[in-house]
Amino acid sequence: MSITIRPCSDSDVAGVVALVEDRIGEEDAPEARLVLEDPAYDLTRWSVAVDDGRVVSTMGTYPMTARLGISEVPAAMVEFVATDHAYEGQGLVRQQFDYH
Repeated sequence: MSITIRPCSDSDVAGVVALVEDRIGEEDAPEARLVLEDPAYDLTRWSVAVDDGRVVSTMGTYPMTARLGISEVPAAMVEFVATDHAYEGQGLVRQQFDYH
């Protein structure tokens, strides 16, 4: 088992959507697909953990700006966090936070 954390690519979309449907719910899968197939969305904002070509964990981030008093700082909202049952407890979500 050799797991790689990397940005999502077009070839990962089906695997991400399947994982979201399985772990988060079938009602969320179409929304994930819409975001991932939107040409305006930067796929590097979405990460995947891949084992032998199979998406086993995923996380999407949505850039935003947070205002603290008079200061604005870059921030992101995290959504669609999911890990295959067989890969839980391996720190894949933590590694994806490190990636982002």
